[in-house]
Amino acid sequence: MTQLEAATVGQVTRAMEVVAEKNGRSPRFVPEGIASGTIVIPANVNHHTLSPAGFRMV
Repeated sequence: MTQLEAATVGQVTRAMEVVAEKNGRSPRFVPEGIASGTIVIPANVNHHTLSPAGFRMV
């Protein structure tokens, strides 16, 4: 399941929790932003040592 798929059904993934914590936001804030298209978490599932980071699209 992708971050977008999870966000559209209201699921908070571990990556979303990490992004929320790094940015001082509620864990609910991130999936709402992903589902609306204003936040992205670029990641490659083959890169196991990456730390998730979210970027707000304006």
